Amino acid sequence: MTKTLLISAMAFAMNASAIKGQLLTNHTNAKPAHLWEVKNGNIHTAILTKAAASFNVAQTETILQENDSIYHWQWDTLSTNPLNIGWGLISKDADLVYDANSNLLSSSVYSWISGTWSHSGELTYTYDANNNRLTEVFQYWNGLAWTNSYINTKTYDASNNIITHLNQDWNGSAWDDNFKSAFTYDVNNNQLTELFQTWTGTAWEDTYYDVYTYDANHNQLTGVSQEWNGTALVNSYQFSYTYNAANFPLTLIYQTWSGTAWGNYMQSTVTYNGSNTQGSYISESWDGTAWGNSGLGTFTFDANGNQTSQSSQNWDGTNYVNSNQEYDSFDVNNFTIGHSSQSYNNAGTAVEYGDSTHYYFHTLVGVNALSAEAVGLFPNPTTGQFTLELPTTATYQVEVFNTLGQVVYTSSVSNATQHTIHIGNAPVGVYNVRVRNEKSSVNQIVIIN
Repeated sequence: MTKTLLISAMAFAMNASAIKGQLLTNHTNAKPAHLWEVKNGNIHTAILTKAAASFNVAQTETILQENDSIYHWQWDTLSTNPLNIGWGLISKDADLVYDANSNLLSSSVYSWISGTWSHSGELTYTYDANNNRLTEVFQYWNGLAWTNSYINTKTYDASNNIITHLNQDWNGSAWDDNFKSAFTYDVNNNQLTELFQTWTGTAWEDTYYDVYTYDANHNQLTGVSQEWNGTALVNSYQFSYTYNAANFPLTLIYQTWSGTAWGNYMQSTVTYNGSNTQGSYISESWDGTAWGNSGLGTFTFDANGNQTSQSSQNWDGTNYVNSNQEYDSFDVNNFTIGHSSQSYNNAGTAVEYGDSTHYYFHTLVGVNALSAEAVGLFPNPTTGQFTLELPTTATYQVEVFNTLGQVVYTSSVSNATQHTIHIGNAPVGVYNVRVRNEKSSVNQIVIIN
């Protein structure tokens, strides 16, 4: 997770019911790149770079992750036995099957019932020639046979962006429409719009329509959401962001539509430490005349830019009380090992809900000189300005780290064969340049003299 994801997590964690975006668009797996994290199912790829002596040519070692099983726990606060309060096993994903491209083809869902695993569901997937997921079908066991439950179907443009997503439910003999989304993008593959519609039984009806804008560095600047009032789409809420010179989010302002004008609802401000490995945010809500305390939190990242923790607190009118805690762990290849979250009661004194996931996986290794995912870099050494040579089929996050693991530059690049980086104010030394998309990453070394 990149640091640009934090501010949305911060905002939505404050008042999930106020923002339907997280509730509804979670179905689509296609959200604005700078606000939402997008995973390609259960597969993740890392590319580790071995820099040649000239630092200009990279030989890449591709490491692929294939999950063997995924276990899920839930926090139990309902047990009458105090010794049972804590994490309780609830389900697992197992029997995972992959194709030659490490795309997940099928998996089985097991539920933990009275100390025994019960085979409760089956998931199957199909892909196009570009390894984009086309369909996802879920079946459940009805006691006699496997029965269809739902199907998700997606289409993509030439840049592999999702342009439509259709969800259908099984009625016993055929698939019935449920909801669908349509997306548009700019020439840099930034998502511009989403139209979400639901099926009434006789026709498609608009539910909401979202519009986004971006700056020259592809950071999301604004978002406006309209909702269907029965006869037309009308304004619902809007938000705007600001960023620092390293493209890290600094502020968020969230406003709602009164029917005649936009009114303040919430604002948040983020600060970072000198190494950009930890930080904090404070949120305020609008009472009609002034800003008042609402929430605060802290977050940490590891040296590879993975978010490892986030703690949130809400204002109860007198004090800040615990609200939510999340933790993530990663291996040396930046593959996710585990995730856990806990939510507190209103008083912030006890955990009343939580979930935890642990991934068991193996890796596949293959070495490819000058892989298609490899990145060129020139000139090297440099006085602070250099150019990256990039593929043109994906959106990439570019980050530059010093020898202490501190992020000195970050940007998003889309649909470009070259990207120029300016870090002329950086001290003389050796820097790591990391370029990554949702499936892979490449590290290069650059010397500033």
